[in-house]
Amino acid sequence: MGDVCAMRARKWIMGISPVTPVGKLLCVFTIFSLAEQYVHGSDQAVQARALREFLQNVLPSSSSSSVNFSSPPCSWENIRCENGVVTGLFLEGLGLRGHIPKETLGTLTSLTHLSLSNNSLQSPIPSDLWSLTDLSYLSLSSNSFREELPGIGLSNLVKLQRLDLWSNGFHGPLAFQIGQLKNLRYLNLSYNSITGTIPAAIFDIPSLMVVDISSNGLHGSLPSQLTSLPSLHFLNLSGNSLSGGLPDGISTMTGLTTLDLSNNSFNGSLTSLNASSLEQVILSFNLFTGPVPILKSSKVVRLNSNLLYGRLYSVFGPDLIELDLRLNVLSGEISDLMNDTSSNFKYLDVSANNFSGSLSSVDFAALKDLSYLDLSSNHVEGNIPNEIVKASKLEYIDLSNNNLSGTLPEFLMMLTSLSHLDLSRNSLSGNVSQLEHMSSLKYLNLSFNQHLGCNSGLVRDFGMDAFTGLMDCNPAAVNVDVPSAGYQSKSTLTRGIIVGVVVGCALAIMIISAIIAAIIVHKRRVRWPPHSTLTLKQRASVFKDESRFMSGPFSFDSNSGPWVANVKNPSSVAVVMFEKPLLNLTFADLLRATNNFNRETQVSQGGLGPVYSAVLPGDLHVSIKVLIEGRALTNEVAAAEFASLAKIKHPNIVPLLGYCIVGEERLVIYEFMKNGGLHRWLLGSPDRYQGLQQNNHLYFDFSTDLISRLNVEQLPETVSLSWPVRHKIALGLARALAFLHHGQSVKIVHRDVKASNVMLDEELEPHLANTGLAGLLAGSDDPLFASGSPGYAPPEYGQTGGKVSTMGDVFSYGVILLELVTGKKPIGDSYEDEDGIDMGPEYFGRPAINDLVGWIRMLMHEKRSSSILRALDVRACEDTISQGQMLEVLRIGYLCTAELPSKRPTIQQVVGLLKDMAPNMTSP
Repeated sequence: MGDVCAMRARKWIMGISPVTPVGKLLCVFTIFSLAEQYVHGSDQAVQARALREFLQNVLPSSSSSSVNFSSPPCSWENIRCENGVVTGLFLEGLGLRGHIPKETLGTLTSLTHLSLSNNSLQSPIPSDLWSLTDLSYLSLSSNSFREELPGIGLSNLVKLQRLDLWSNGFHGPLAFQIGQLKNLRYLNLSYNSITGTIPAAIFDIPSLMVVDISSNGLHGSLPSQLTSLPSLHFLNLSGNSLSGGLPDGISTMTGLTTLDLSNNSFNGSLTSLNASSLEQVILSFNLFTGPVPILKSSKVVRLNSNLLYGRLYSVFGPDLIELDLRLNVLSGEISDLMNDTSSNFKYLDVSANNFSGSLSSVDFAALKDLSYLDLSSNHVEGNIPNEIVKASKLEYIDLSNNNLSGTLPEFLMMLTSLSHLDLSRNSLSGNVSQLEHMSSLKYLNLSFNQHLGCNSGLVRDFGMDAFTGLMDCNPAAVNVDVPSAGYQSKSTLTRGIIVGVVVGCALAIMIISAIIAAIIVHKRRVRWPPHSTLTLKQRASVFKDESRFMSGPFSFDSNSGPWVANVKNPSSVAVVMFEKPLLNLTFADLLRATNNFNRETQVSQGGLGPVYSAVLPGDLHVSIKVLIEGRALTNEVAAAEFASLAKIKHPNIVPLLGYCIVGEERLVIYEFMKNGGLHRWLLGSPDRYQGLQQNNHLYFDFSTDLISRLNVEQLPETVSLSWPVRHKIALGLARALAFLHHGQSVKIVHRDVKASNVMLDEELEPHLANTGLAGLLAGSDDPLFASGSPGYAPPEYGQTGGKVSTMGDVFSYGVILLELVTGKKPIGDSYEDEDGIDMGPEYFGRPAINDLVGWIRMLMHEKRSSSILRALDVRACEDTISQGQMLEVLRIGYLCTAELPSKRPTIQQVVGLLKDMAPNMTSP
């Protein structure tokens, strides 16, 4: 029938044959049907062409060959169609790369669902993509888009219900146009580089259910409109720089089940946070004060690393599974807290608080699911009850740094899942042999329990570090060869033989290679001996034998004649200047400004290389550093890396002004800091150092920056820094690190934070030096670059599998805080008890205290106020106000130098703590 009508219609249109009125009506319907089919067929052709062009441009060649482009698009995988029209593309994780071509996806005007997540697509996003006004679902997450959020483009997607752009490089302000998407229910912009404040318009979308803008660079406070979202049940704004208090009315948000505001700078009280629906409350690493709020419905509560105080009075309910309150100032009976939890309780960490009482009153039988227990650094006393074994699923126990006494529980071996046990720094006694039979145990620390017994098997498995400070427990007494770490290292005889053979062969190859390399290297330069192989006495002898002190292209003692002579035409070697490129400097200008890099112009001998003072044309006073390990970088890599480092701009970071690549040497040029390094100001008179050379506890800084700087420009013996100036230095340095850790799209780990890398300008404002250099040269085999500087390196850097991290920088920063407060050096100084007796190797049979961090930990553990007050530097402790603030900063330094990285505050939080202090500035 259709074919007949079609034929008649064509004849009628062409005037070949007459058509009756009824026939005309039928033919009209047929004409419309034919037209619709034509247009429909045309749409399919356009869609096929657009999809084919898109996929052929972005699919890997190995994948594109498997697509049958000759078949209709609706037959392809991951494509959804309705009535022959493409309405959905689900192309997640297919390895798509490159750019989205214009007039491809943007021509699919019927698309309602578009997901391109988990690929490697790049910017720019074509503008026609934002014309798909029927989209209700858009996911571009986990790609490589680097552009500003397209606010105007997003505002066109009026039907959008889900917007997922997380894990890209979107930057710029948070587009307020998102607030025009009144149907939006799910918004995820996390892990980007979005900055600015949160527009109030975003919280004017009544349909919002999930909001995740975590791990960006947002600042400012929370808009009050937040509390008017009736459907919101998930809010994550963690990892930003937000501040202020929680908005009034947050307790009225009855639909909110998850609230994550961690790693910000929020402050104020939490008493209003008692929403009955909250199941997960994550507010860690902020500045909240006051008591813990009532959270009867919560399953997960993380309030760690704040300033919460007071006792806990039945604030949690029966559904609680995880509780983290570490690093606060909370108090009360530990038994009351633990007995107030549910039988489903699995995780408890209240370390570094002021909880007291005994464990004997804890109902461990009710904690049948408890797997993680950390009560360290509190005031818990008494014995460890035998009932602890009734919590049979325990995997992690840390009761260190308390006042526990008595013997170990008799049946501790019944905890068959236990892998981590730390009972250090208590007063426990008795036999520890039963622990040898615990096959699940991977970490053990019993140190500083003077009356605990010793076991050769445990020493062999966990190392002497786990038994430091125990009576009659030393390698000679137990007659075993021990590892140096506290982690288990059991091995069979067969494995030992295999390892021995492999290591033997490797050593043979290394020895042969070393001989060849030594011949080559000796002709070029003498190298400093590997740091890890030197004892303190060996380091001293090396220092006295100055002829061996070689660094960079020439000797510390000799002139640079041979090296400079190799540069035949110094005027042809360009100096790249980022700040003043019109100076048109060359290497010849650097030679003139440093008298051919003569020692007389050398101002320091840092661990990364010698540093020279120079005044360049235009009266530009700079410091020129010759990188010791810079030769390993190719010219192209060095130039690119220096250009990248020059973009790091902050008032408390020494700016990189330029660089010069001359032959095999790489020179970097920094702004000159008139007052040199912080270490020389804290040390004072150079005579003080000379006296320490005679001391049994020799202090030796591998960088020797201290000695060389004092030799160049000695400070008066009476010089000192007032407390207000020291506070300014602490705050400025913290701000510099916060910028590196949290103010960049990619976190930067400094890796070598130390006092000699804190430079002071004419106003004694601090500037962090060598930013990025340690990471740039990390490929070196020199332990200085891999593990930081002695006395400042965090403990995890020296462990197998230890990784550099921002928390490593926090540890090093904490050491500087302790230096500022005590005036003592990080290692090798005189560390005294409350009677003024040096706590060195001969200190009444107790373990020697040879480092600043260990000394402060000991003082804080013993909790003797007189000893802690004696630790303050009398040169800065001017009055009771200064004394109180110095004690507070001492506590912050103690927290920053916690052994476990997870127990340290973020540098962002430290900035907030230091800002709360406002000492009266006086002249130094």
